[in-house]
Amino acid sequence: MTIKKLIARTDEVLAPLGFNRKGALWNRTIDSIVEVIDIQVGKSGDTATINAGVLQVDAFEKAWGYKPQGFVEEPFCIVRARVGEIVNNHDLWWPLNDDQTPKNVAMTLGTHVLPFLERSRTQEAMEAFLEAVHGNYPLPKIYLAILKCQGGDIQSACAILRKVHEKARGDWSDRSMEVARRIGCDIG
Repeated sequence: MTIKKLIARTDEVLAPLGFNRKGALWNRTIDSIVEVIDIQVGKSGDTATINAGVLQVDAFEKAWGYKPQGFVEEPFCIVRARVGEIVNNHDLWWPLNDDQTPKNVAMTLGTHVLPFLERSRTQEAMEAFLEAVHGNYPLPKIYLAILKCQGGDIQSACAILRKVHEKARGDWSDRSMEVARRIGCDIG
């Protein structure tokens, strides 16, 4: 079995559902939401996993200062997860030398990944996902502030951005200031 066969089988599942493909990346746009699925091949080249995410175009534009162009890649998504996180919170990689892999991936897309994307489309779901994200990476916090602002909670949005600005260094500190200006916060 090759990566080409896995991509072909994945496309058989996703294309009828309105997903467009570029290489091993699929996007589907529903109103202002872009759903993203990609196949990631392991460093050794003999395994693959699935990454999935949801991007809200307006939030992306407030974060980066421009609308997404062309295909959206999973790292830019507001809500994003590997298939293993979605299925059972353990990393999941399929062997590319197993003829059952395309079938298993197709089944997992239908039973876990597509429902995850559907559940993640709403503003409330995105906020809940981001509120549960731990760690020091500033982008989820910046997206959370933007969503809070869109939901009318400008006070929380500004507080989140102020905290990012105080803790982050370099580009992320600058990014938090830019976003604060775009949404009307005075954070520094």
